[in-house]
Amino acid sequence: MERVADPGDTRAKRIALTDAGHAAVRRALPAVHAVDAEFFDRVPRENLLALLTSLVQPEG
Repeated sequence: MERVADPGDTRAKRIALTDAGHAAVRRALPAVHAVDAEFFDRVPRENLLALLTSLVQPEG
């Protein structure tokens, strides 16, 4: 990662991925997807949909 200037606010900095960071993400994503699939495959579809809906549209 690297710090870069925020074009909208010269006082602020943004964090951006370097080429090496993007490469690390590409290498890690297959493992992340596999773990997600292993976890969520055990959850009944209706429960999973209810969970995801509550995350997208929280009450309150």
